[in-house]
Amino acid sequence: MKKITIFIMLTFILTVITAQQTVSVGVEPFPPMINEDGTGFTIDLLHEIEKVSDFKFDIKIYPYNRAKIELSLGTLDLIGHTPYKVETEEFYQYAQEIDWNIPTITDIYVKNKNNLNKIDKLKKIGIPRGNKEFASSVTGIKIEQFYEGEINSLLKMLSTGRIDAFWFERVSSMTTLKKLGITDIYFKQLPTQKISIGLAVKKDDKGDKLRKKLEDSLKKIDQNKVFAAYYEYANLPEIGKFLIK
Repeated sequence: MKKITIFIMLTFILTVITAQQTVSVGVEPFPPMINEDGTGFTIDLLHEIEKVSDFKFDIKIYPYNRAKIELSLGTLDLIGHTPYKVETEEFYQYAQEIDWNIPTITDIYVKNKNNLNKIDKLKKIGIPRGNKEFASSVTGIKIEQFYEGEINSLLKMLSTGRIDAFWFERVSSMTTLKKLGITDIYFKQLPTQKISIGLAVKKDDKGDKLRKKLEDSLKKIDQNKVFAAYYEYANLPEIGKFLIK
């Protein structure tokens, strides 16, 4: 009888595992949405989706440009975050975004306040890898002015004067500045309109089915609860000074 019970339990577990749809996810660090340790608000959102669906997300950290390549090859099923609806034409040849986004604010950060008045003359503006083409298109800054790197390293370089400025999404940038203990940094919203971020799947039959299932699952989740703490920096002025409180 004991053997029969164990057999039934194992059969049930195997059935549940088999029924799950594993989705390979590649996401770039984008604190606090995606942290380097694999936590973050978007990670929380994916775990909430798992609770209301048969999805099992296999989440790995990737540089954004590599994640795009892996998506095009079919190695990854879901990547993020994309600049929602404003990626390159080449990207939309092989990828499609799901009907989900969250608005973000992008700023340029400087150590020397005067640099905010001469952005077009700055020679070295730090930006996370894989984002300079997009940044140039939305800010009007020449692509050769951008210097790509890893967000933590770039902000340290900014604080020591090794780069002239840094451009990226506000919450991600300010959360990292706070974590690194960097203060007395000036910021200016650029561009003035908000830019949304999203998630993308491959542009094929498999991607179509995945997109539809993800969108249906998202309707079952209280997203305001998931992202409540994300809006801590949303009401700051367009120009200001970052200070650690």
